[in-house]
Amino acid sequence: MNYVICCLRTLFYCSLLIFSCVSLSVINYPEYYGIRYLVAKQSIKNIFYPTTFEEFKPTLKFYSYVKLSRWNDHHIIDIIEDAFAFEYEYWCKYTYIDKYGKRGINIDRVIHNWKPWEYHYLEHDKDYITPEHNRAMALRKGWMDNYRNMEIEQHRRYQID
Repeated sequence: MNYVICCLRTLFYCSLLIFSCVSLSVINYPEYYGIRYLVAKQSIKNIFYPTTFEEFKPTLKFYSYVKLSRWNDHHIIDIIEDAFAFEYEYWCKYTYIDKYGKRGINIDRVIHNWKPWEYHYLEHDKDYITPEHNRAMALRKGWMDNYRNMEIEQHRRYQID
């Protein structure tokens, strides 16, 4: 009987010592463990509970709308046509009112780097050339032909999210 109590007491004190050391380590270095926790949590979420493009698409459209209004310094009234190319490049043809009150039509794009590396895990056979992609490429062609302004492009292109 004493042997069992001695083993249980030893296990209890060892586990108490390990718990105390881990707790003191977390208390003394919270930023180190906090970052590790967030990375591990997000990776687990991305692998086991992935967000699909269709679920995230309304959020990306809203971000695009806000970015285009802010970058071009005008108020977007109506979106005529919009589409995503390869699920990350948003092309949009829209009417707007600028700061002088003039109306206009513009085609522009926003690049979103929203996909984590886990998004492509086991999706090597996905076909990104969809009808929406073809619409986006038609908008891109219209932008290249009619709306491209190199003075603006040299300062604004390849935005970082």
